Amino acid sequence: MLNLREKLLLFFVFFIQLSEGAEITCPSPFVAHGVMIKGDAAVYNTGNKVIFNCANGFVLRGTRKITCGSDSQWQPKAPTCVPSKIINGCRAPRTFPNMVLTDHYLLQKDFPPNSEVRYTCTLGYRRSGGLRAISRCVNKRWTPPNLKCERKSCGSAGEILNGHYEYAGALYGDTVSAVCSEGYTLIGRDYRQCQDQGWDGKAPLCEAVKCAVPPEVVNAERTGDPDGPFVYSTAIHYRCRQGQLIGQREIYCTKNGTWSAPPPECIDVTCPSPSVRFGRMTNRRHRQYKYGDYVSFQCTEGYHLMGESQVMCGRTSQWIPQLPQCERTPNFVYHPMVYKTRSQRYYK
Repeated sequence: MLNLREKLLLFFVFFIQLSEGAEITCPSPFVAHGVMIKGDAAVYNTGNKVIFNCANGFVLRGTRKITCGSDSQWQPKAPTCVPSKIINGCRAPRTFPNMVLTDHYLLQKDFPPNSEVRYTCTLGYRRSGGLRAISRCVNKRWTPPNLKCERKSCGSAGEILNGHYEYAGALYGDTVSAVCSEGYTLIGRDYRQCQDQGWDGKAPLCEAVKCAVPPEVVNAERTGDPDGPFVYSTAIHYRCRQGQLIGQREIYCTKNGTWSAPPPECIDVTCPSPSVRFGRMTNRRHRQYKYGDYVSFQCTEGYHLMGESQVMCGRTSQWIPQLPQCERTPNFVYHPMVYKTRSQRYYK
């Protein structure tokens, strides 16, 4: 309680402030063994609020929140902190995985009988049921709060052009992984996480894989998309103006950013006329054999083929594989037939 002298002093200060048009202020509030948890300021004007809590070993008596009034007085009076040795009181209330105490009660360690504390859903959770979020100290025990909290849902993470998300879940704490389609590479972080306000980060980009500019080929024309950009699945066609095309006529940009084959060549390649002793060519004979031409061989009677029966004119002007040989068949008896009639055969 203020004595008469203190009241007169406050009234005099209040009167001076009114006469000079000054803003009304309140003295800095103080609570022995108390802690100001909100509202600390250098000057307190009308309407300013402060909230107190008590240090360990003390409990609060009075109102936790006080307001600076127009008469330079705190309304209601500042609370007091008294020792916590209270019969049938409670220690600090328990915490739960999905709900926490509101800020006012976090530092208080002792509570008198019938004290009440309030819970709220923790970060990433929302209220899903229950009428009261209050717990009361009764016979040294806290009554359970009637509050249900469930994880928040972030819903869809959206769409990725040329890609998609793979979901491990869509609730608070879950993640989604970004996967690009074949031939595309990821730009940005490859995952997003469901947070209290939704999916974190930005949606990634899937950019088409690019191949280097395909080289020019002497005596060849390049068609398809000769100017680029040369992205995944772009195909380039070659046509020889002179010579023969050796290699792949068409190459394309693969998912790895490389061309499917080296560029072809346009050159003239001929192979020598093939000949196999004791053998004969089974397909039509040409005047000139060029790259890619095939010939097949068969041995005459009494001989058998050693090697491949079919060979090809290769790019080095050599037959691939090498020409076969005809070797004499062991113990073979030769009976050349000269002519025959309907009734008999004549042998030389």
